Amino acid sequence: MATCTFCLSSKPLRDGRYRIRLIMRRGRRAIEVATPFSAKRSSWSVRRGRFKPSSVEAAGGANAALDRLEAFVQSLLADGLELEEVRDRVLERLGKRRREKTLLELLNDFLEHQRRRVRPATMELYHRLKLHLQDFLPPRATAAHVRRHLLEDFSAWMLGQGYAPTTTNRQVRAFRTFLLWLERRGLLASVPPAVTVREPRKAVIYLTVEELRCIRELDLSDFPPGYEAARAALVVSCFTGARWSELEQLMEPEGWARLDLEKGTWRLFVTKTKSFREIPLVGPILRFFRERWLQGAREPLEPITNPQCGAYLKEIGQAAGITELVEVVRQRGSRLEREVVPKFRLLSPHVGRRTFVSLALQGGLELQDLLHLSHDDLRQVRLYLGIDQEHRRRRLEQALGGLE
Repeated sequence: MATCTFCLSSKPLRDGRYRIRLIMRRGRRAIEVATPFSAKRSSWSVRRGRFKPSSVEAAGGANAALDRLEAFVQSLLADGLELEEVRDRVLERLGKRRREKTLLELLNDFLEHQRRRVRPATMELYHRLKLHLQDFLPPRATAAHVRRHLLEDFSAWMLGQGYAPTTTNRQVRAFRTFLLWLERRGLLASVPPAVTVREPRKAVIYLTVEELRCIRELDLSDFPPGYEAARAALVVSCFTGARWSELEQLMEPEGWARLDLEKGTWRLFVTKTKSFREIPLVGPILRFFRERWLQGAREPLEPITNPQCGAYLKEIGQAAGITELVEVVRQRGSRLEREVVPKFRLLSPHVGRRTFVSLALQGGLELQDLLHLSHDDLRQVRLYLGIDQEHRRRRLEQALGGLE
């Protein structure tokens, strides 16, 4: 609910009177505007927020002027305008010229606006953008500084600072989102066109059926505690496509309430989209959870941290013989670095999600079914999809092998 009230400032003016301030509130936020009016404490009614009826100012129509100003503010608040916009309109009505905000000051307003509207990870992205813009923009740059090539210049500056194309593109998109926000508020006539730096194609690291079998059948009896938990987390992800934040839901006692071991389903809370999704639990994973339940396990999955899991998986992968050589391409600024490493060095909990997507599609699962199980966006599925040469050969043989 939005409100506006009048009160006296805490410090007197030179003539002993006190400036009347307009306070606008919405929720927990409040913005003050100094009005041209002033009053003696003896002539001001704190309860009514007006001059006392017996005062000289009231007789001169000052209360009527405050009533008109309050009605004007209430109409703007009722239209849903942001407090900053209402403040600027009030200052304009009062004939006060407000200093034009710099882009960095407007960025602070944008951050405040977005704080309760986006995920924490997105806010971290915007805060990193602020750090970059503090170095990139002139200190007093305003909206008039925005030219057609601004995003292109910012992209070149990021690359010149040594940032990779992926990071550069992410920051440029965040910068353009901020500029679009300014445009919607009438502070920009137009937004510069989007620019994208070509990113090196990343190798999709996933486990083949044989590699997954080797990891599942590896004897871990001689390994220290924790390695079994790491393998279990990876295997569950390989069969469900769960992210790490979703696997963590099963590392607490309440995780059992999310599993229906009779129906063989997992009511998974997707932390990224804040929604629920029902995942079928197929043979090996359903048997695993049923055995954990019969054993009286406290949690469906034994708790383990992400860094621990990643470190243990590399050792498990080496012991299981996951030694296929993989070329890794990294971009350092404008320079490409290529390195050939054994696959086990690249194993991480997220490899399970890539494995799920790759093996499910290779096994014949329809794309539209996969979208409802692990992803909501086809573009993201393509980033996770790995296809080996043997699978390509089999599918090509099915399609064209019978032609004479």
